[in-house]
Parts: sequence; C-alpha cells; structure tokens
Amino acid sequence: MSDPRNEEDGDSQVQVMFLRLPEEKKVFHEERLSRKRSWEEARKFCQALGANLPSFTNIKEMAFLHRIMRNSISDDRFFWVGLNRRNPNDQSWQWSDGRPVSLDVLHHEFHEDDDYNRDCTAFKSMKGTHTHLLLYLYNVNIPPFFATPFHCDAQLEWVCQIPRGIKPKTPEWYNPDGHHETSVFIDGAEFWFVKEPKLGFDEAILFCDANGSKLAFPTSVIAAAKIQQQMEKCYVLLNKTSIAFKQANEECKSLRGTLVTISDQVEQDFISTLLPSVVHMERVWIGMKIKQNNFQWVDQTPVNYFNFNPLLLGMHKSMRIRTLDPEGSVICAFLINNNHSDMLGTWDYSPCTQSQNLGICQYYADKTEEKTIITEQSLIVKDYSFLLVSKNLSWFEASEYCKRKSMYPASIPDAFVQSVLSVNVSRVGTAMWIGLFSEDSGQHYRWADHSHTVFSRWSSEPTSGGCVYLDTDGFWKAAECEDQLGGAICYKPHNPNASILTIRNEKENKFIAEKLKSYESLVHFVWLGLRKNSDNQTVWYDGTTVQYSNWLKGRPNLNGTFMAGLTSEGTWILLKDKETFEAFRQKSIVVCKLDNEPKKEYKVSLKNLKAYETLSYEVVTKQLNWSQALEECSQRGGHLASIHDGKHNKHLQLIAKTDGFPLWIGLSNQDVSGSAFEWSDGTKFKYNYNIKESLTDFSSSEPSCVHMNPAGEWVKTLCDTLQDGAICYTTNTTTSSQRAKLQTGPENNSCPQGNGTSRWVQHQDHCYLFDGSFYNYSVYFMDQAKTICQQLDAQLLTIKTKQENDFLNKHLTDDPLITSRVWLDVKLDSAGKPVSWQDGSSLSYTNLKSEPSSPGKQSNPSCVVMMAGDAGDWKLVNCASTKSRVVCQTQAKSSGSPVALGLFIVVLLALLLAIGFVIYKKKRSYFSSTVRYERTLDDLDTTICNMHLPIRSHRADAR
Repeated sequence: MSDPRNEEDGDSQVQVMFLRLPEEKKVFHEERLSRKRSWEEARKFCQALGANLPSFTNIKEMAFLHRIMRNSISDDRFFWVGLNRRNPNDQSWQWSDGRPVSLDVLHHEFHEDDDYNRDCTAFKSMKGTHTHLLLYLYNVNIPPFFATPFHCDAQLEWVCQIPRGIKPKTPEWYNPDGHHETSVFIDGAEFWFVKEPKLGFDEAILFCDANGSKLAFPTSVIAAAKIQQQMEKCYVLLNKTSIAFKQANEECKSLRGTLVTISDQVEQDFISTLLPSVVHMERVWIGMKIKQNNFQWVDQTPVNYFNFNPLLLGMHKSMRIRTLDPEGSVICAFLINNNHSDMLGTWDYSPCTQSQNLGICQYYADKTEEKTIITEQSLIVKDYSFLLVSKNLSWFEASEYCKRKSMYPASIPDAFVQSVLSVNVSRVGTAMWIGLFSEDSGQHYRWADHSHTVFSRWSSEPTSGGCVYLDTDGFWKAAECEDQLGGAICYKPHNPNASILTIRNEKENKFIAEKLKSYESLVHFVWLGLRKNSDNQTVWYDGTTVQYSNWLKGRPNLNGTFMAGLTSEGTWILLKDKETFEAFRQKSIVVCKLDNEPKKEYKVSLKNLKAYETLSYEVVTKQLNWSQALEECSQRGGHLASIHDGKHNKHLQLIAKTDGFPLWIGLSNQDVSGSAFEWSDGTKFKYNYNIKESLTDFSSSEPSCVHMNPAGEWVKTLCDTLQDGAICYTTNTTTSSQRAKLQTGPENNSCPQGNGTSRWVQHQDHCYLFDGSFYNYSVYFMDQAKTICQQLDAQLLTIKTKQENDFLNKHLTDDPLITSRVWLDVKLDSAGKPVSWQDGSSLSYTNLKSEPSSPGKQSNPSCVVMMAGDAGDWKLVNCASTKSRVVCQTQAKSSGSPVALGLFIVVLLALLLAIGFVIYKKKRSYFSSTVRYERTLDDLDTTICNMHLPIRSHRADAR
C-alpha cells in the first residue's frame, strides 16, 4: 500500500492517508502496523490519534470504505468498526462515536441472540471474482462488503475515522519507519531478526548490545505466541452444517480464533475426545489447506503432523473443481467424526468450496495449563473403568498394584479410549505402564487380561523391551519390565460372561445395524453365530433358539456348511459358496454381548411344544402360500391350525415365537363381500382375536388369509403371498374345536376309475368328487368351478332329495376344505328366484332359506351355495366376489351291466347259429353238387370220371 502524505501534514511523523467522505469526514488507515488488536485496543489506538473507529449511517458510506480498502489491499480482510453492544446497561447496538444506528447496515445476524459473546463488529472487504461478475451479468447484486458480529477479543486490523479539519495526534510511541527492514512491532516493542551471521548465544547477546538492542525474550503471552506459537488453546464447539471452508474459518475468526490446527498426536487425541459432542456431523472442517502439495495451517503454524486416513494412501480420488472460484482449486482437510470407529479423528480432504460441517473452532488461551499432579485418578470411558496411578513402578509392581484394586493393567480397545488416556497421561506429564507385554523377548505381545483387542498405537521410533507403556506423546513404547516409570493405568475389563452376539428382537437388530454403520469404511457385516441343532432347529452359538430373524430372502435352508451376516440395513444374508467365505471373513466383525436377560425362554424347542392336549403340532419349515400350506398339512394327515380359546392361542404364540418366522394358520375369508372368517378344518370361528392388516400385502377386494407372526399377532394378508412356514395339527379325536382327518382310500365302485380304483364317492346312482387334491386345495369362483367339473366330464352339484342333501352335508362336514360353502348348479330367474337346475331338470327339492333384502343394496349376480354343517342350508351369494368349494358330480354306471353284456353276447351268438342251421337245412341243395370226381390209376394211366346220383346206392354206402 502506498502512503501519500497530505501537504498540510508534512511535518507529521505518522504515515496517513486522508480521503474526503460525502459527510466531510476524513479516514485514516494504516496497513503497515504488524500487530493486530482487539476491538478495545483498536478503539484506544484511534483515540490516541484523535480519531475513532469508523461508523456508517448508510450503504454508500460502507461502499466508499470498501473502495478505499480495495485500493490498498489485494485479498479479503476484516477490519474493526465502531459498532458494538458492550454497554452492560443497554444491550442494543451502538456506534463508538455516538452516531445513530441505521437499520440499513444491520443484517439478520445483528438481530439474533448470540451464544458466543460476539458484541463487536468487523467490516469485511472482499476482492472481486469471476463469480461476482457472473452474478452481476444475471442481475444478481451481492455486495462485496458487509458488517458482521465478532468477539471483541478477536485480533484484527483496524481503520480509524477522524472528523475533517482535525489534525491527527502523533503518539510518542509511534515510529513509522522502524529501525530495521525486518522489524515487527508487538506490545509497543520492536523485534528484528538477524539471519547472518550465524551466532552462538553469548555472541548474539553482544551483537544485540552493539546495535542498541537486547536479545529478545517473550514479555507477554501474545509476544510468545507470535514468536514461538506454543500457547495453550481453547476450543469452541459449534453446530453449523453445510458450510464451505472459507466461511467456516471466518465464523471461527468472529469467535477470535480459527479453524482447528493440530500440531501433534496428543492434540489430535484431545480433538478426538471432543468429537462425540459434535453430534450429527460426520465431516468436520479443520484448518488445513493444500495448494499444489503444499500443506498450510490457517494460523500459519508449521505443519509437523498428519493424520490422513490410511485408506487414502495410494488412492486416486476424483473431485469436482470450480474454475471460476479462486478457492475452487484449493483442497482442504476435514475430520472423520465416527466415534464408534478405530478411524476416529482421521483426516480426509475435499475441495474447499464443498460444504462440510463446522464443529470446532480454536483460539489461544491467556495462560498455559499447569500439569496435573495426582496420586490416583479414576476415569469412566465407554463403560470401562480406568485408574491412573502416579508413582514410580516397574511393570510387575504395576500389575500387582492393579490386582490389589481388583483390576488389570489396562487394555486399550479402540481409538476413543486411547485418545482419552493419551490426553490424561500428557496432562500428568509422565509415561505410564499399560497391560501389553511379551513372553518371547518382544516377538509377540498380548494383553494381561487375555482380551483380543487388535487396536494399536505403536511409536514409529525403534523400541524394544518386554513390557509396554503409554508415553506422554500419545504413542506406545516398549521398555524392560523391571524399569521404573512414573505411573501405570489399571482398568476393569468387561464381564467375562460375555458371549458371541445373539439378537432377540427387532429393536436389538436395529441397534446392532446402526452401530455397524460406523465401521462401513472397513467392514460390511456383523458375523452371526448360527447353527442347526439335533432337532433341526436354528440356534445361536450359545445354544439358545433363534426366535427373531430378518433374513433378506425369507426362511433359509441351513443344511450343510454356511456363513451368515448382518448388514448395516439390518437384513441377514446367507452364504453357502465356500469360495466366498474368506472374503466374507475379511469384511466382517465379531460382536460380543453381555446378556443379563434370563435365557430360559430362549432354550425352548419346538419339540417341547409339539403336544397340546389331544393335538399334535408340527411346523412346516419352508416358504409357501396358504393353499400350499393347506396341502402340506393334508399330506401330513392333518389340518392347518385353528384356535378356539386364549389358552390355545398362547400355546400357538409360543410356537410362532420359538420358530421365529411368520406361520400360516387355518383362518381365511374367501368372500370379499363381507362374510365372516372361517377355519379351514370346518370348526366354528368363535374365538374373536384382534386381526391386523398386513402393511405390504393386503387388498380389501381379494380373499384374505391369516398368519401368526413371531410376536403372536394375527395378520391378514393375500392368500397368494409367501410366508415362511405353517402350523399343522393332527388328532384322532373329533370335537367342536378340532377335526380328525377323514381317512378315505380308493374304492371299487361304479364311478370313474383310474388304475382299477376310484377317488369318487358313490351315493345311489351318482358319484361325487370330494378329494381336495383334485382341486389343488383351493376354492374358486362360480365360473371357474363349472370349468373344472366340465374338464372332469362332470357337473356341479344338483341335489334332488333331502336324503341326498343330508348325505352331502355329512360328508362335507367330515371332510372339510377351507370353507363350508359349496357351489350348487342352480339356475335363477331375473328376480333371483331358483327355477331349475342348469341341466334343465326340475327343482324338485330346495333347501334355500329366504333372507330379508336390504333396502338400497346394489343388485349383483347371485349364485346358490350349500352351507355345510347344521342342516345343510342353501344360501344366495355374489357369484363374482365369493370363492366356494367345488364338488363335481356325475352319473354312476349300473353295477350289473358287465354281466348283462356278456349274456347278451352269448345269446346273440346262439341265436345267430340257430338261424344259420335252419337256413342251411332248407337251402342244402344250393350248398352241395351231385358230381363227384375220383382219380384212379391203371396201366393206361387213364382218368375215369364216374357220375354219381344224389341218392347213393348200397354199394357206394358200403364203401
């Protein structure tokens, strides 16, 4: 910046620049002063010059000051201005020179309560960029300057404002030129640096004396910070999401600091201990910028420490660069905030213009923290109890000391525990033994409590010895076990009764899946210790039954060798290909669990629940729909389970809970027009339990079937959906609440046969097909039922007598299938009155019960069904919305017809023979000739023909 002198101030020792404002004020700005000041210090500086900090009444004045700044500086700067609210009796914003405050210069931040004591104001002047030009072309006017609240102790440059016509004062302490080219002014003192010649300490003292100076030493905390940058830091936790690096650092500047800078491992560990308090922020900016492989901290401290995530080594990482933004090509670093991961606090990077989170700012403290003097200090870290002991001990003495406290020398399981211990050991200021030791001269190390922790923090420096300690620099180092160190760390390990993970319910499953997300950069699965026991039931590694599961593809087949894992989405996967096992191991972790819950209920086997009174239950363990479940139970000689009281329900709930999968039961509603649910075994539906609707597979316009989930709830869903099993029962006793399976085999009768036998049941001159296997254990709409019977060369039921009705009613009751409704082939007139059977025969018998019609009820095509049970009543139902059972009927063949046919054939043959004989007698002459030919031989070889008369002579008969 040039420093032109006003002619009227030619004798002044103060380098100034006067510019005329519209309000006839003059502005003083000094770029050359190296020291930045707090707001109060800047105000006093201006007052010493007879001026004050700037004040504005409108945007034009702010724009004028911005133009002055742009003529003098090339980058973005913050300067103190006079706006503040430091008056304890009046918390409104005021100008330091008493001018009135205009709302034009106060944006929204000035009207908000501030939790960080930002009671002063800084003026920011920004250089123009291509982005500003582009926005201008689109008529988007974003001023390149603004005022913003700042903490009054922040160290900033400043601007002074002096009324026109008043000559600036010249303080005695101000020297505009300095004594040396390298001069730096701090706290009223001038420091200058000598690079040549190289001098020893005593020579340096003499050199400074010879030049009218003294060898420098820190006279204040601020001076020490400027020279050595070794001050203690304070940290401010914030919660600002989606903010670019530059704006994040400016936010920290307003709190008198910067983004976090990290100088060593202990400081990194301290930051890591703060991260759990910065919630919902996985990426947190730190103050590192990377320009063309040049690493810089925003506070200009030297870069001596790196903690980039090891996964970044050798990785080619693609990033989007904004060429129009000067910051777009600069890379900035951020912390990985993952407090469940061993990668806690490691660094990653992204373009500085990309939005991350602002969680931590730093500023330098006024005094250095003193070392903590302790004898014993207790800590609780992640449910671990630690004890820091400060006394001279060998490793063996430390082990005995911990033992007397009912503890072990400490094991360190993860990065967070390590960070907490590192910070505390550093505060104490002495190295401390931990529980890691070697029994083979340092070849292999193990923990004293036999834990299997794989975390480590070994120093990169060469180290040797049989026992390990945590040093004050945050790293592990080895020493001889007999060496005396200044302390030890004891701890109480987790309960030795912990075992491999078991998951008991959905809540626990979600908890484990959520914890796994913290490790997704390293592993993808939690290993599940499952196996099949001798009862063919899935159990956990500890022998308890798997009563909750969340398999991705439903009930799995666990026969043979397999591995199973839990994903971060909470689903369970199964691997049976041995070639994938090793990759699975590499991407899995083992979770241990201390289970204080009684395990008695989890040791129940389905085998123990098989018998219930006179019933025997069996679980079908495969995926199937409701009709397939019905078929499976029938083939086992039983029915799908029905429930008729609370005690019975509790028993089946225990079966469903123990199995751990949703299981079909025998309840369904095949009439979507509103008819009641029915049990498939034909028993009455009287026990009314709350039935929930499936959240995924349910439609009120389709028949519904019911399954019982592991929680014991009844859930209605579409009958075609696949569930993971079914509950069947068998019994030899038939009561109102259970049915023994009707044992019927092929019969020899006059009905259609196959392989010499028939599954049709004959009654008088009709045959009936009740067997559910012919109908795929399903029910059908009316049109479908007719088609099925036609394919069997039969027809739907036609009932001609009460005796036939009673026969069918009894048989349908004894051999139930899904519903009590059975289609009848009745023909109705336009008024819905039965007039005949569909085959044209008269309706000589009917058992149709009249029902009162509902006023306003929409007329739908009606069909007739027989209701099995009680009196076998007939009923009108909706043809299109009701599914009913199918029983086909055909005419029986007469039992005597084969004998009659045989007799008929014999008689017919005899008759034909008799007729033939009579005709032969009467027409014999037509069938014979009177000429006979005879050949004889004589010497002449002559053939003699003899003529014979029809009536033979005696001579001829004799011959």
